Amino acid sequence: RRRNLFTIAPGAPFLKTFVSALLDGEIVSGLSRDTPPLTMARATIYVPTQRAARALAAEFAQALDRRATLLPRILPLGALEERENAALFAGDFDVEADASLAAPIEELERRLLLSQLILQWAEAIGRALISVDTSGAPSLHESEPLLVASTPSAAYALAAELGALIDELHIEDVSVDAFDTLSDDAYSDFWAITTKFLQIALREWPQILADRGRIDASAYQKRLIEAQIAELARTPPTAPVIALGSTGAQPTTARLLAAIAGLENGAVILPGLDQIMSADAWTGVGQTESGGEPAFTHPQMMLKRLLAAMGAARDEPRELARVTPALAARRAFV
Repeated sequence: RRRNLFTIAPGAPFLKTFVSALLDGEIVSGLSRDTPPLTMARATIYVPTQRAARALAAEFAQALDRRATLLPRILPLGALEERENAALFAGDFDVEADASLAAPIEELERRLLLSQLILQWAEAIGRALISVDTSGAPSLHESEPLLVASTPSAAYALAAELGALIDELHIEDVSVDAFDTLSDDAYSDFWAITTKFLQIALREWPQILADRGRIDASAYQKRLIEAQIAELARTPPTAPVIALGSTGAQPTTARLLAAIAGLENGAVILPGLDQIMSADAWTGVGQTESGGEPAFTHPQMMLKRLLAAMGAARDEPRELARVTPALAARRAFV
């Protein structure tokens, strides 16, 4: 069965085009301006941010032009809360009933605990660094104190950065073991002591969380989304589910979009997929001259990665925008 994939051309009014197509019945069968209000309210639309959710609600209100109406449930992918996650789809999934899913740690508590790790590291070094050998072993100054993270306030500031790194590891599905493979040859010898600290801290952190019966909030949200993906496969919802405007930059989000696109009454609307770019140019998107890691600076790179994760060709998404000659000429020129 063909996936329900759509795109809206760059330059077209994105939300207005989507709402118009939805109300005209072009996106999900049985969902249009003639849909009964209670049926419309059962539909779920994911958007990237809270701001996009507010803008979409305003666009619906303007397009429907009624004194009172019920809108679909509009949820931001980037800020899903526990109650929203638990009720996103029809089914038996219950967050509280999953005993294996520990509660997320509060951000303040996490930063304080990470601050303690950083202070312990600073105390263990004790004095200013003179040099570092290739194994990460430091040579220390006899009398000059270490100024990095030498105070609780400095450690607290660094804890925010360490927490952000932990979240990125969760989001990008990267194991802590990846730090073992980093080559220090391309960096200063001082990089070795950084990687050594990260290897120790990031391996101790899961045990610290386990002792408190907690997990990182980013890991918690990731597991919730993974549970929803499993629920979609196990019990497809009867109400429409639409993902609007996301590029699937996070691997877990990309898997959720793929699951939604495969539903009978699901749809994914991609923002500005370039379908007129030449095949050679599309192949080169994200590639580097050295053949190393892909470059994510190209505006189409995330969409290309998302289509690959879905197993979809670039010409598969259907265009929703009514492209005017002027807009078509602009697209070809750009």
